[in-house]
Amino acid sequence: MSPLKFQYLVKVLGDSQTEEYTFNHEGPREAVVNQTAAGKLLAELVYAHMADVDRKHVRACAECGKPASRLTHNPASYLTKTPPIVVDMCFPLCSLGGPCEAANNELFRSVAAEHGAASSELQPRTFSDQSRKEFTDSVVQAALKNPTLR
Repeated sequence: MSPLKFQYLVKVLGDSQTEEYTFNHEGPREAVVNQTAAGKLLAELVYAHMADVDRKHVRACAECGKPASRLTHNPASYLTKTPPIVVDMCFPLCSLGGPCEAANNELFRSVAAEHGAASSELQPRTFSDQSRKEFTDSVVQAALKNPTLR
């Protein structure tokens, strides 16, 4: 079976501007129907382009305007659409765990809900060095438990 060709669109939403980056990719067709494979693919996409996007992104917090130190990544799979695409809405933030992250999470949920996503399904992800490792480890562990992904 040939791999699925799709685009990975990263939208970095800042205070006054949106930066967009588009990457062409191929991935397993299984990611269209298998949630574990889809999660693994989304994590791989974020990590494959994190350094490039982080170097280029808007440097002001989307909430307060202070210098940003992190990007939240919120990849969503539209691999069943024509053409297939993964859209990652990113928001620069000054810090984790504070009022800016809380306000940003609420904004993300409201924007996603406007586009038809159920709020119970939404989980914005901020990738600090530690959470990046923990998230990667959890994806790898899930993949190892699924014999079709080995």
